[in-house]
Amino acid sequence: MSAATIPLPLDLTFESHLFGTLTVPRQDIVTFPDGIPGFEEYQRFTLLPTSAAGLYWLQSVQEAALAFLVVECRRIAPSAWPAHPTALAIVTLPAGRGPASANLQAPILIDPVLTTGRQLIAPESAWGTTHAFDLTALVPAA
Repeated sequence: MSAATIPLPLDLTFESHLFGTLTVPRQDIVTFPDGIPGFEEYQRFTLLPTSAAGLYWLQSVQEAALAFLVVECRRIAPSAWPAHPTALAIVTLPAGRGPASANLQAPILIDPVLTTGRQLIAPESAWGTTHAFDLTALVPAA
């Protein structure tokens, strides 16, 4: 049997420092052809939902230690990137007390049909790199 006729497994299993061994359907892998700025060598990621609405982990399937907390831009700034319903912002958590912040100036755009993504760096954007928001507002009440 030639290599061309061997079907790929439907699921992909990989390691994550945050979540241990994970198995996700191959169709849930998002390819970043150019990588993410600063991490260009890692091009394949998956979105892992959290218990909070619109909050995900963007986990590399190639590097167990590489994961970004991301939030849907529309959840924290409805007028930011309205033409891109899948626009995500990388979240920075404060070292101490204080609000989380999101980089709305450089959103991650994901095409759900092609399962490709890219980080759009918009230096002329009205949005900043440290847009403060209340992370607890996204978490469902107990």
